[in-house]
Amino acid sequence: TCALPICVKETSGGLECSVPSWRPDINGEADLVEEVCRIHGLNNIPAVAMERDHPIAAPVLNPLQKRMLASRRALAARGFNEAVTWSFIPESHAKLFGGGQAELKLANAISSELTDMRPSLIPNLIAAAGRNGKRGFADLSICEVGHAYAGDRPQDETLRAGGVRRGNAVTRNWQGGARGVDAYDAKADALAVLDAAGAATASLQIVAGAPSWYHPGRSGTIQMGPQNKLAYFGEVHPRVLDAMDVKGPL
Repeated sequence: TCALPICVKETSGGLECSVPSWRPDINGEADLVEEVCRIHGLNNIPAVAMERDHPIAAPVLNPLQKRMLASRRALAARGFNEAVTWSFIPESHAKLFGGGQAELKLANAISSELTDMRPSLIPNLIAAAGRNGKRGFADLSICEVGHAYAGDRPQDETLRAGGVRRGNAVTRNWQGGARGVDAYDAKADALAVLDAAGAATASLQIVAGAPSWYHPGRSGTIQMGPQNKLAYFGEVHPRVLDAMDVKGPL
């Protein structure tokens, strides 16, 4: 204890250490061990491998994390560029996508335009597509894998994958002319992500009835049975694009 101004007294339960008032960074056993190592010298402490219960390391990723990585790879393989957007959106955008509830409003928003937790990944991707379109990028495919929020409870936070395409699905080439992206391309993207995540895509059903922010005649729902809805796809409703001041179709 001569090198450290810490008074140590041995008791029946171990060591009792009195830390000086000018060392508020020492609080607990780990900090005391760090101080001893610092004075003794890390070079003087032999490296010892940690004990393992089994010679083969256990997996560190849970199933949800594996699906997240697989979804990202699947979207990238289909030509998407990954975006990382805020989890906050304007109230006007949140209401377009089923959000805007009082429990999803931020008590201390970082900006007057970022006031609500996002109920979907799509509004931020649409806004990003709009910004890119105004800078001359006509053909665009962007995606994001992140969390969306339906309420303020832990179970209301869900991990989702979303993507937006605009412009040409196939550019002009020696085999023929260009072809614009349509709802069938979005359907193929959604099925590819579900397949990568481990869903039994061969037994899925494609039905009408996508949420209101989709075009009613150019969209669909992918589900396994009437209650288990896995994904939505389709063309974004022109009313939504007008409200967000984004040129479509998307």
